Amino acid sequence: MLRVSLAASGAEIAVLDAEKLDEMPHCRSVVGLKRYLSHQVGCSRFRQRILNGSPVELGDDQEICPPVDLQLVILDFWPSEVLEDAKLISACEHNEVHTVEEMLHRPQNPDTRDRDGWPALHFAAQAGNASCMELLLESLADLEIRATEDGSTALHCAAFHGHPEVVELLLAAGAERNSKMEQEITVLHHAAAQGNLEIVRLLLDAGAEKNSASTHGNTPLHRACYYGHSDLVAVRCWFREEQCNSRWFHTFAFCLRPGPFRSSALVALDWCGYRHQEFIWAHIFAPRRTGWTCRISPLVAHCWR
Repeated sequence: MLRVSLAASGAEIAVLDAEKLDEMPHCRSVVGLKRYLSHQVGCSRFRQRILNGSPVELGDDQEICPPVDLQLVILDFWPSEVLEDAKLISACEHNEVHTVEEMLHRPQNPDTRDRDGWPALHFAAQAGNASCMELLLESLADLEIRATEDGSTALHCAAFHGHPEVVELLLAAGAERNSKMEQEITVLHHAAAQGNLEIVRLLLDAGAEKNSASTHGNTPLHRACYYGHSDLVAVRCWFREEQCNSRWFHTFAFCLRPGPFRSSALVALDWCGYRHQEFIWAHIFAPRRTGWTCRISPLVAHCWR
């Protein structure tokens, strides 16, 4: 039988038999015990120290041989230091996994920021360093911590820089899929603007709000059209709840003008399946309403017939 109690108070926090020990990840190891205890005491393994009746802590790779009584010490984070904070952030940015683990084991606060207010989590997200991200998540970094500069979360950064593996990790950890940064930009806005179909599908499958509008009135679908991502525009699920309104069609009107974005707008109108010829004419092609003069091409006419 294995018993674990708090060194400071003597309060018993876990009693494990041999069968339970064998079920743990890294069975019968100290690191496996720490991961198990993290759910009991609400702090990560990096802040835990396991003692066996002496001031010398047990190493993470050390095997546990019951019956034994162990003591748990929970450490506070080291005070913020400019050089140490910069070291952790640099390691997250450059995928130095060993250094990140070493720094977190100090224990270093995973919510460390650089001088401009950018958290370590954001650096790992924008660089696409999934291994460093996993360590930060294991250290219970704040998933919704925001950059001082623009209010973005790590999920915004991962989507903007096109890292689906990191997006998937953050969503699985419980990151808010509809989080908004400055100008009410959502994560899905970023993914649509970048044309990353895999990330768009991950977000939509996670229940991201596809009709959320920015302060300028643009939805993620508008952004996909504006930047010419016809493969995104052709995803049918965009159109299940889209309303036929002047703002929606004015966005497509911009895309329908001669230029690189016309094809995606045409695909969107085709997939949308709207049949409001009079409405479209009034809001897109009537010069008095829009200030544009435009002829309906045979392809456009085909989309509306």
